[in-house]
Amino acid sequence: LAIDHRVENDAERKRIETASESVLDRHGFQTPASYITRRQNSRGEYGPKAVFSGATGISHLMTRSIGDPHGAPALIPDAEIISKQGVANGSWVVLASDGMWDVIDEVGVAKVVRGTRHPARAARKLTLDSVTRRRQHGMIPDDVTVIVIELRHPSVQPTESRGGVTDEATAMFYRAALGALLLALVLGGWVRYNEGHT
Repeated sequence: LAIDHRVENDAERKRIETASESVLDRHGFQTPASYITRRQNSRGEYGPKAVFSGATGISHLMTRSIGDPHGAPALIPDAEIISKQGVANGSWVVLASDGMWDVIDEVGVAKVVRGTRHPARAARKLTLDSVTRRRQHGMIPDDVTVIVIELRHPSVQPTESRGGVTDEATAMFYRAALGALLLALVLGGWVRYNEGHT
Protein backbone atom coordinates (compact mmCIF):
# COMPACT_ATOMS: atom_id res chain seq x y z
CA LEU A 1 0.00 0.00 0.00
CA ALA A 2 2.94 2.36 0.55
CA ILE A 3 4.36 4.90 -1.88
CA ASP A 4 7.93 5.97 -1.19
CA HIS A 5 8.13 9.74 -0.93
CA ARG A 6 11.82 9.95 -1.82
CA VAL A 7 13.81 11.56 -4.64
CA GLU A 8 14.08 8.13 -6.28
CA ASN A 9 10.33 8.33 -6.94
CA ASP A 10 10.07 9.89 -10.45
CA ALA A 11 6.85 11.81 -9.75
CA GLU A 12 8.22 13.28 -6.51
CA ARG A 13 11.55 14.20 -8.12
CA LYS A 14 9.80 15.97 -11.03
CA ARG A 15 7.52 17.85 -8.61
CA ILE A 16 10.54 19.24 -6.76
CA GLU A 17 12.59 19.98 -9.89
CA THR A 18 9.76 21.98 -11.46
CA ALA A 19 9.26 24.21 -8.39
CA SER A 20 10.13 27.68 -9.72
CA GLU A 21 10.66 29.62 -6.48
CA SER A 22 14.06 31.07 -5.67
CA VAL A 23 15.55 32.55 -2.47
CA LEU A 24 18.77 34.05 -1.16
CA ASP A 25 21.01 31.41 0.35
CA ARG A 26 23.12 31.75 3.52
CA HIS A 27 25.79 33.63 1.54
CA GLY A 28 23.39 36.07 -0.17
CA PHE A 29 23.31 34.35 -3.58
CA GLN A 30 20.14 33.63 -5.54
CA THR A 31 19.38 29.90 -5.42
CA PRO A 32 16.36 27.62 -5.95
CA ALA A 33 14.18 27.46 -2.85
CA SER A 34 14.24 23.65 -3.13
CA TYR A 35 16.74 21.51 -5.00
CA ILE A 36 18.02 17.94 -5.15
CA THR A 37 21.68 17.02 -4.81
CA ARG A 38 23.83 14.53 -2.94
CA ARG A 39 24.65 15.10 0.70
CA GLN A 40 28.27 15.72 1.58
CA ASN A 41 29.77 15.44 5.05
CA SER A 42 32.58 17.48 6.59
CA ARG A 43 35.18 14.99 5.28
CA GLY A 44 34.02 15.52 1.70
CA GLU A 45 32.38 12.11 1.43
CA TYR A 46 29.20 11.97 -0.64
CA GLY A 47 26.01 10.37 0.57
CA PRO A 48 22.54 9.84 -0.89
CA LYS A 49 20.55 12.37 -2.87
CA ALA A 50 18.32 14.56 -0.73
CA VAL A 51 15.97 17.56 -0.93
CA PHE A 52 17.76 20.74 0.20
CA SER A 53 16.39 24.08 1.32
CA GLY A 54 18.10 26.88 -0.61
CA ALA A 55 17.59 29.26 2.31
CA THR A 56 18.82 27.08 5.20
CA GLY A 57 20.87 24.33 3.55
CA ILE A 58 18.99 21.72 5.62
CA SER A 59 18.27 18.49 3.76
CA HIS A 60 15.83 15.61 3.99
CA LEU A 61 15.84 12.21 2.32
CA MET A 62 12.05 12.19 2.12
CA THR A 63 10.03 14.51 -0.10
CA ARG A 64 7.07 14.86 2.26
CA SER A 65 7.19 15.73 5.93
CA ILE A 66 4.99 17.01 8.73
CA GLY A 67 6.12 19.62 11.23
CA ASP A 68 9.50 20.75 9.89
CA PRO A 69 9.57 24.53 9.33
CA HIS A 70 13.27 24.50 8.33
CA GLY A 71 12.91 22.13 5.40
CA ALA A 72 12.70 23.01 1.71
CA PRO A 73 9.42 24.61 0.56
CA ALA A 74 8.90 21.67 -1.82
CA LEU A 75 8.83 19.37 1.23
CA ILE A 76 5.05 19.18 1.48
CA PRO A 77 2.89 17.65 4.26
CA ASP A 78 0.25 16.33 1.83
CA ALA A 79 -0.60 12.68 2.38
CA GLU A 80 -1.26 10.26 -0.45
CA ILE A 81 -4.36 8.31 0.48
CA ILE A 82 -4.83 4.79 -0.79
CA SER A 83 -8.17 3.10 -0.27
CA LYS A 84 -8.43 -0.67 -0.28
CA GLN A 85 -11.60 -2.70 0.01
CA GLY A 86 -11.97 -6.33 0.94
CA VAL A 87 -9.17 -6.35 3.52
CA ALA A 88 -9.27 -9.64 5.38
CA ASN A 89 -10.13 -9.61 9.07
CA GLY A 90 -6.92 -9.99 11.05
CA SER A 91 -4.73 -8.21 8.45
CA TRP A 92 -1.83 -6.12 9.74
CA VAL A 93 -0.73 -2.55 9.05
CA VAL A 94 2.73 -1.26 9.92
CA LEU A 95 3.25 2.50 10.28
CA ALA A 96 6.91 3.38 10.58
CA SER A 97 9.45 6.14 10.05
CA ASP A 98 12.18 5.99 7.43
CA GLY A 99 14.56 4.91 10.21
CA MET A 100 12.99 1.46 9.85
CA TRP A 101 12.09 1.39 6.15
CA ASP A 102 15.69 2.32 5.19
CA VAL A 103 16.96 -0.99 6.60
CA ILE A 104 14.03 -3.44 6.54
CA ASP A 105 12.00 -4.03 3.38
CA GLU A 106 8.36 -5.11 3.15
CA VAL A 107 9.26 -8.81 3.02
CA GLY A 108 11.36 -8.52 6.20
CA VAL A 109 8.60 -6.61 7.98
CA ALA A 110 6.00 -9.22 7.01
CA LYS A 111 8.27 -12.01 8.27
CA VAL A 112 8.62 -10.35 11.70
CA VAL A 113 4.88 -9.64 12.02
CA ARG A 114 3.92 -13.19 11.01
CA GLY A 115 6.55 -14.60 13.36
CA THR A 116 5.31 -12.76 16.45
CA ARG A 117 1.55 -12.49 15.74
CA HIS A 118 1.37 -9.82 18.44
CA PRO A 119 1.34 -6.08 17.60
CA ALA A 120 3.42 -4.80 20.52
CA ARG A 121 6.04 -7.56 20.21
CA ALA A 122 6.28 -7.05 16.45
CA ALA A 123 6.74 -3.28 16.86
CA ARG A 124 9.43 -3.78 19.49
CA LYS A 125 11.32 -6.36 17.40
CA LEU A 126 11.16 -4.18 14.27
CA THR A 127 12.45 -1.19 16.24
CA LEU A 128 15.34 -3.09 17.83
CA ASP A 129 16.24 -4.81 14.54
CA SER A 130 16.28 -1.43 12.77
CA VAL A 131 18.61 0.16 15.31
CA THR A 132 20.93 -2.87 15.17
CA ARG A 133 21.03 -2.92 11.35
CA ARG A 134 21.73 0.82 11.16
CA ARG A 135 24.72 0.33 13.49
CA GLN A 136 25.97 -2.74 11.61
CA HIS A 137 25.87 -0.84 8.29
CA GLY A 138 27.62 2.21 9.73
CA MET A 139 24.60 4.42 9.07
CA ILE A 140 24.04 7.67 10.92
CA PRO A 141 21.61 7.46 13.88
CA ASP A 142 18.01 8.14 12.94
CA ASP A 143 14.69 8.08 14.72
CA VAL A 144 12.95 4.71 14.52
CA THR A 145 9.22 4.79 15.19
CA VAL A 146 7.11 1.68 14.56
CA ILE A 147 3.40 1.06 15.16
CA VAL A 148 1.85 -2.31 14.28
CA ILE A 149 -1.93 -2.55 14.08
CA GLU A 150 -4.06 -5.65 13.62
CA LEU A 151 -7.23 -4.86 11.68
CA ARG A 152 -10.39 -6.41 13.01
CA HIS A 153 -13.86 -6.06 11.55
CA PRO A 154 -16.21 -4.11 13.89
CA SER A 155 -18.70 -6.98 13.96
CA VAL A 156 -16.10 -9.26 15.57
CA GLN A 157 -16.69 -9.18 19.32
CA PRO A 158 -13.70 -8.41 21.56
CA THR A 159 -12.14 -11.57 22.92
CA GLU A 160 -9.77 -12.21 25.77
CA SER A 161 -6.18 -12.14 24.59
CA ARG A 162 -2.77 -12.55 26.22
CA GLY A 163 -2.63 -11.36 29.82
CA GLY A 164 -6.41 -10.96 30.15
CA VAL A 165 -6.44 -7.74 28.08
CA THR A 166 -9.26 -7.50 25.56
CA ASP A 167 -8.73 -6.77 21.88
CA GLU A 168 -10.79 -3.59 22.40
CA ALA A 169 -8.29 -2.37 25.03
CA THR A 170 -5.47 -3.15 22.63
CA ALA A 171 -7.22 -1.19 19.87
CA MET A 172 -7.65 1.79 22.22
CA PHE A 173 -3.94 1.65 23.06
CA TYR A 174 -2.96 1.75 19.37
CA ARG A 175 -5.35 4.58 18.61
CA ALA A 176 -3.74 6.56 21.45
CA ALA A 177 -0.25 5.64 20.21
CA LEU A 178 -1.11 6.78 16.69
CA GLY A 179 -2.47 10.05 18.06
CA ALA A 180 0.73 10.58 20.05
CA LEU A 181 2.84 9.90 16.95
CA LEU A 182 0.87 12.40 14.88
CA LEU A 183 1.12 14.99 17.66
CA ALA A 184 4.90 14.50 17.84
CA LEU A 185 5.14 14.98 14.08
CA VAL A 186 3.06 18.15 14.09
CA LEU A 187 5.07 19.62 16.96
CA GLY A 188 8.29 19.03 15.09
CA GLY A 189 9.36 15.96 17.01
CA TRP A 190 11.19 14.65 13.98
CA VAL A 191 13.20 17.80 13.28
CA ARG A 192 16.77 16.74 13.61
CA TYR A 193 20.16 17.94 12.58
CA ASN A 194 22.78 15.42 11.55
CA GLU A 195 26.19 16.75 12.49
CA GLY A 196 28.53 16.71 9.53
CA HIS A 197 25.70 16.78 6.95
CA THR A 198 23.99 19.73 5.31
